[in-house]
Amino acid sequence: MKIVQLAAPAVPPVTEDHRADRLYSHPDLALMDNDTGFVPAAARLARPVTKEQLSYLPRLREAEHRLRTVLKKTLPLETSVRKSLQARIVPVQREVKRLEHAHEYDLPTLDPKFLAWKRTEDWLPVFSIYDLNSDTCRITYHHRSHSGWWQPAGAPAQSTEPIQMTPQLPGIMKRHYLNPEMTAALIGTCEDENLGTIEITARYDGAMPHWVREKIHAYMDPRPGSPRFDKIFIVAEAPQWQINKIAAIPVGDPLVVGVAHDNLWLIAAYDLTSAEAHAKAVFSGVEKIPLN
Repeated sequence: MKIVQLAAPAVPPVTEDHRADRLYSHPDLALMDNDTGFVPAAARLARPVTKEQLSYLPRLREAEHRLRTVLKKTLPLETSVRKSLQARIVPVQREVKRLEHAHEYDLPTLDPKFLAWKRTEDWLPVFSIYDLNSDTCRITYHHRSHSGWWQPAGAPAQSTEPIQMTPQLPGIMKRHYLNPEMTAALIGTCEDENLGTIEITARYDGAMPHWVREKIHAYMDPRPGSPRFDKIFIVAEAPQWQINKIAAIPVGDPLVVGVAHDNLWLIAAYDLTSAEAHAKAVFSGVEKIPLN
């Protein structure tokens, strides 16, 4: 099994102010000091809805309506104008949804741009992401050669996405997580090593506290009138990514996030314990779990 080092993409240099030893430069990393990890730094980006923000809702709705009205009246040949208007509508629409549903969820929202944080040593994501049905995060890149797409044996002929990921991410997460910097690194590695495909995986190895588990169950099977999410994900600090290897994730502090109304909502943050330690805690009664 061959392990290769990913080539660094052509991106701006990393500054020392933003943890140049570990990460691609990102302004939000000013929130993190040497005594904290990446997940706590991301959690500090969560923002609750304030009364002042709610007071802006009528003006935001008006702005969205005005932009949509102008977009509707543009002509088909005004491609650049239409794209510009659509780009302006998306963040306004997302903020309107966030404010409209704030009372319903009563949770802070997370700016998904933290998912774009990368390690400078291999330009791979700082975080690995899992859904509730699998303990594996897998990213597969199929390199496009000069003769066309490289296809693994048995792959569907219509597959045209250069990067596939398990779990599948909604657009609000995918556009930041599988971003051009990582694609550039994977392309460089394939060309340098003459590879047709690269697969990297990480495994969720641990147990979450009972209260977090119960909170997730409550959102998965809500009472009538209670909020629900389109999907719930676990975001954890990734191990040292390696090619074609499954590496156990180190003990850290994962986040539980829900996706709804084109926003990312922070459900919980918790300390991850090993499966063995969790079993001992339950057996000894250290972790109190209601039996009814």
